[in-house]
Amino acid sequence: MKKIVILGCSSAVAKVIETVRAVDQTSEFSLVTFEEHLPYQRHLFPEFVTKSRTYEEILSKPSSFYKDHHVNLISNKKISRINFRKSLIVMEENEQLNYDILVITETGEYKFPDIKGVNKFGAFGIKTFTEVNQIINQLSFVDTIVIRSTLWSGIKMAGAFQQRGKEVILVIPQDHQVLAQLDPQVVGTILRSLEEKGIRVYPENDIVEILGNGEVKAVRLKSKKVIATEIVIFDHTKVNFRFFTDTPLKINEKICVDHFFRTNLQNVYALDEVSELSEAQQGDFEIDGTGLIQQGVRVGNSLLGQEQLSSATVLCVRGGRLHDLLIQFIGQTNPPEPFQKCVQWDPLTCVYKKFLIKEEMLAGAILINVPQQEQEQIKGFIERKIKGAELGHLLGEQNSQSVENTSV
Repeated sequence: MKKIVILGCSSAVAKVIETVRAVDQTSEFSLVTFEEHLPYQRHLFPEFVTKSRTYEEILSKPSSFYKDHHVNLISNKKISRINFRKSLIVMEENEQLNYDILVITETGEYKFPDIKGVNKFGAFGIKTFTEVNQIINQLSFVDTIVIRSTLWSGIKMAGAFQQRGKEVILVIPQDHQVLAQLDPQVVGTILRSLEEKGIRVYPENDIVEILGNGEVKAVRLKSKKVIATEIVIFDHTKVNFRFFTDTPLKINEKICVDHFFRTNLQNVYALDEVSELSEAQQGDFEIDGTGLIQQGVRVGNSLLGQEQLSSATVLCVRGGRLHDLLIQFIGQTNPPEPFQKCVQWDPLTCVYKKFLIKEEMLAGAILINVPQQEQEQIKGFIERKIKGAELGHLLGEQNSQSVENTSV
């Protein structure tokens, strides 16, 4: 009987457990969370903010799931260190937990950007439910929210807080990991859509200082403008890997893994935002619920020694609806090496398609207001690595007013 320990509240957790339990009823599962909550779906936080989804609806699975699958729940803990040689987790108050297999989905700690005053009360990230709940609990005392957005989640959160009747100011640095992938005219359309809904946008700007005596009172921008606010939100906070320092676990920016999320240590896996895998790190670095389910299945199959049951590609899909715009990022949309691109843009209908091609195969796509049926077709082309006549037909569509075919 193996002891399998999972760290974190990722929505991939439940799929790992479910996949293993479908075959293995005897291994012992322990889930250690760094919050008092069960695993949840981060991409649904905006809907929780707007009250269109309840707390139960953003959970990956109800509490009965973990009982039915015989999972030992260890909640609201902090890790002091992990001894990989002894396969031992040491928690606060010297609680210890042995494992045969360790699956890491979170570390429980995040680091804010290096901005003066960032540690004041009123500065929040949005990577955990605890943080989001803290923000919601402050809303009745707040008039203005400033969001520094370098990811898609910050843009979605801006819309959610605006629906709650708050003045929302969106500060967008030049290196925004989503908007930088789009053509200027499309970026302009997105920014106008935000402003038409009452969200003030400061593009190609940044926060250089948070002002206030212990509490957030204002922010100073790179442009020297000062904006009064009670809350500052950062959508991009980096995972803190401090308790992996001086361990044999291989870490670059994140924990290095192979295509089955195996680390360099034989009995240790890492997935979700703590892992460094090429498919998972294209585009805006955020993975939606479908992508995390795929990761969970892959890890579960690997734990069972059934890697052959997993597809060769973990297709990363991100995005969502922004007012009248439905935006999808599929596959590799921000490649680290030169790809051929084909852009189709119709400003009258706001339909946008950007295809990225490598070795004559479709590797990624950015789609705006593309019908669901066509989205699924494009996903299929990427998953099946289609090339040749079918791909030529897709890229050769001339129903747009602007078609570009260049290398990036």
